Amino acid sequence: MLVYLSVFTTALGLLCIGNRRNIPVAVWMSLGLLIVFSGLRYGVGIDFPAYWDLYRGNEYSQSEAGFRLLCGILTRLGFGPQTMFLATSAIVVVFVYKAAVYYDKTHVCFAFFVFLFAGTFLESLNLVRQYVAIALFFWGSRYIVGRSPTKYMLVVLAASLFHISALVLLPFYWLLRIRFPGWLLFGILGFSLVLSFIFPLKGLISMIPRYGQYLTLYSEANQTTALGLGYFSKLLIAFAVILFRKKLLGVEAVKYTVVMNGFIFYVALMTLFNDFMVFLRISYYFHIFIILLLPRLAMPFTYRSRPIVLGIASAYCLLLCFLSLKASDAYMIPYRTNLDLWTTATPLR
Repeated sequence: MLVYLSVFTTALGLLCIGNRRNIPVAVWMSLGLLIVFSGLRYGVGIDFPAYWDLYRGNEYSQSEAGFRLLCGILTRLGFGPQTMFLATSAIVVVFVYKAAVYYDKTHVCFAFFVFLFAGTFLESLNLVRQYVAIALFFWGSRYIVGRSPTKYMLVVLAASLFHISALVLLPFYWLLRIRFPGWLLFGILGFSLVLSFIFPLKGLISMIPRYGQYLTLYSEANQTTALGLGYFSKLLIAFAVILFRKKLLGVEAVKYTVVMNGFIFYVALMTLFNDFMVFLRISYYFHIFIILLLPRLAMPFTYRSRPIVLGIASAYCLLLCFLSLKASDAYMIPYRTNLDLWTTATPLR
């Protein structure tokens, strides 16, 4: 665990120095450290062996075209699977940073603190292909703000070349920009809560012959998500966001309408599909918006109270980081590295 905290703290320090003193080299050193840390991991993350074997056995030909092209190029150049992790990590880190700067350059350091410590960065160590798609979508959401549907659609299509599930994001060009009334947002969350406990969707879909059986088995193979501290804390954050939405929007109402809607959709989808991994993955696209929301939660409070609110938010992120690293089924500890970019040996577990 110490290695994670050391790398995260060092990267964050470099990023803050680079942004505050306008030193681009420090910023890129920070991003480079995270890319190397993520890209050279070995046997870390529950999906690591599967992706390693996928690359090693040339089975990536069955995956999406973008991922297939990336792996094909690296294979032709003689690189091993480790380089694939390095390349995908670079895409994720750079595009998440670019998106954070676009939305809130002033608080980009705190946004990256949340990214590193609240579990989203650790999430990217498992969801390799999908997190490339998530990072592209997060960056491309600027075109929702800028009212550029064609550019947004092109970004989503590019994201779908790494994970086909990204296609569900197409209608969200319109959904994320709507300024829903508070009562409707409360209603969406309340409805999803009631429906998930009284009539779980998994039970309904499992009734569909063959299709339901396939989805149920696939979901069980990919594990389920427990409604624990992480879920309930985010549910509370979602209610707080709705309650203080007018103050949170501030002068950047268009940008933060997208951000707040995205996070509320994340919580609603996570509530509905908490026991159904196949559809739960859709919610992951909107989880990333939490890195922009938490730094903004102090806005409704007085100047004296804001440091306290940010301190609580920081402690919350550290707690989530601790829980994510300690999870026995996440395979985050011990952290190991592999500096051989050409090896195709069987990975450790």
